[in-house]
Amino acid sequence: PARFVLTLLGFLGYISLYAMRVNLNVAIVAMVGKQHHSENGTNATITCAELIVFKNETNENDTQAGEFTWDSYIQGQVVGSYFYGYIVTQIPGGLLAERYGAKWIYGFGILTTSLLTFLSPIAARWNVWSLVALRVLMGLAGGVSFPAMNVMIGKWVPKTERSRISTTMNMGVMIGTLLTNIVTGQLSEGSFLGGWPSVFYVSGLLGSVWFVLWALLIHEKPEDHPRISKQELIYIQDGIDNAKKKAKKMPWKSIWTSMPVWALNVGHFGQNWVFYTLLTMMPTYLGNVLHFDLKDHFLALLYAQ
Repeated sequence: PARFVLTLLGFLGYISLYAMRVNLNVAIVAMVGKQHHSENGTNATITCAELIVFKNETNENDTQAGEFTWDSYIQGQVVGSYFYGYIVTQIPGGLLAERYGAKWIYGFGILTTSLLTFLSPIAARWNVWSLVALRVLMGLAGGVSFPAMNVMIGKWVPKTERSRISTTMNMGVMIGTLLTNIVTGQLSEGSFLGGWPSVFYVSGLLGSVWFVLWALLIHEKPEDHPRISKQELIYIQDGIDNAKKKAKKMPWKSIWTSMPVWALNVGHFGQNWVFYTLLTMMPTYLGNVLHFDLKDHFLALLYAQ
């Protein structure tokens, strides 16, 4: 069925989107590296120095140097900059999808994120603030994804299937996060395409290939789909609320004074606060405080999720 193809590509779209969102969180550990000695040649200033396991015992003062010398403040700005743009396009993303079509807003949002991901190594090597600006732009592009997909679901999915199909698509968030943390650690410590830059090339390629499939196989409305069966078309049309045909004024006062709405807002805010704090900062904590190898990060991140 055509709506299940939409479900599959929506699921894969979220995987690719989150691959590009979270890849930097692990890659930055390799980009900056770890110092195993202080300026006076001792381990006195290293957090939890007793946890360091030296695989090469010939020189315990070896430095795992990264390409960049960003301090903790700069690293925080880099990994957090995505969300500066992401928060801005949440509401506009839905409005644009309703006006210009959810298929292309969702698709071009991920494609733009993919193209910017390819440029991440260049931006990082040029200037750290160019990387921050690039990540803000990625957030602006990625921020339209969830609102646009909600519009798409409203056009394609009968009411009785919306919770099931939405849940299936959203599983791509967790799976994409997990897979990216596994692959990013392996790529960052390897030599493929220069190590950590390969993280951005692979995830950008993934998003670009996804966009081609999305552009070819997905249509804005069931009525526009050339291969949908008549039976499925009737089923979708009968299951969608057509009350929107009559223009209604949005009851903003009732929405913002509703206790259930505020309960959802507060609960979602709290969940996101914890989730994204762990998502963005745990790789750095694992590498610099607990002294995990990059290849082992996914074990702790799997537990956190």
